[in-house]
Amino acid sequence: MREFDYIVVGGGAAGDAATRGIREHDTNGSIAMISAEDSPPYMKGPMVKNIMLQELDSIWFHTRERGVELFSSRLVTDIIPHEHLVTDAIGMGYKYGKLILALGSKPREIPGDPEIILQYWTLEDYQTLMKLTQSVHDFLIIGGGIIAQELVAQLVSLNLHVTSVFQEKHPCQDMFPRTIARQLMEDMVYHGVNVIPMDKVTGVRKHDDRVITEFLGSQDLTTGAVISIAGATPNLDLAFNAGIAVKEGIIVNSHMETSQPDIFAAGSNVIIEDDAYMGASNRFFCQDHATSTGMIAGINATGEGASYDHFPRYGGSFFDKPFHVIGHIDAKLDYVIDWGDDEEKAIVYYVQCGKIEGILFWNTPPRFDQADELIRQNEIFSSQNVLGRIRFKD
Repeated sequence: MREFDYIVVGGGAAGDAATRGIREHDTNGSIAMISAEDSPPYMKGPMVKNIMLQELDSIWFHTRERGVELFSSRLVTDIIPHEHLVTDAIGMGYKYGKLILALGSKPREIPGDPEIILQYWTLEDYQTLMKLTQSVHDFLIIGGGIIAQELVAQLVSLNLHVTSVFQEKHPCQDMFPRTIARQLMEDMVYHGVNVIPMDKVTGVRKHDDRVITEFLGSQDLTTGAVISIAGATPNLDLAFNAGIAVKEGIIVNSHMETSQPDIFAAGSNVIIEDDAYMGASNRFFCQDHATSTGMIAGINATGEGASYDHFPRYGGSFFDKPFHVIGHIDAKLDYVIDWGDDEEKAIVYYVQCGKIEGILFWNTPPRFDQADELIRQNEIFSSQNVLGRIRFKD
């Protein structure tokens, strides 16, 4: 049995940020980080944005330098809140003063042999993909979301042949307006991508050194490799079994406190339900959100009362078109598109009940400060008064 002032479960961006938050206010308290991965904490962002990193030095968080004791390759299986105890899969127990859950999410499973389909999720997956790009000339990418389409664009930039399959009519249509999603698909076709929309994978099998993929509606496709980036589901079982309130994520308030005393949570699998956070109730899958919530959880684990009032921001590019996002964007919300002069760039305002929830900057430099201020305003917005509130950068 080991005992620590603070235990962080999870070794991603949220977990690392939690240790930084702790050290801002407690320089001497003992901290343990327990992670199922065999690698020390690292950033996933650079691996998503650049699949051909020459050096991996830039991805490490250097968590140990804060005096954190790392327990890698350890899967936490139980939390016993009234005993302030967690146990792992090999039966080892850890007593905590404060516990921070940074459990993250797991990739959505695709039918087929997991030994054949590469789930692009961990550092090991990234290293596998780097090797594949040296020996394989054609890839199938499963998934219609942002990360999947960024990967498609990067593989095309390496002069590799890429097929993209997704269940929606257009890529990224769950988040982007239909006109922009359609524009993205046209760009994919222009750059030589074989696009298979409105279909799903039903199975994969090996044939010599090739992979044959079966679809619900299309003919079988043979490629050198199949990569799945078909979304994620939050890791909730550990929290649920410990009696912590969950919905589509672990429920926290703006202090990152869960329903159990002395247990905090942060990262992509939390839902903030607190009027102090503009009444928001959304999960965000980006490093900025993970880092920001992790910091608040760590700070408050030391006894402080910091509140989370940050609107996450992230960005990337598809071929030659950059995009940037602040706040919550969802194509199910009402949205107003402010097109630039040539209709190749746009600022999209996502509105719910008269309040701006998030803003997309499409193919134009972002103005995050103005956007943040606009989201915080109490003004009632509509299509008549929102256009032009943020000017395009020259």
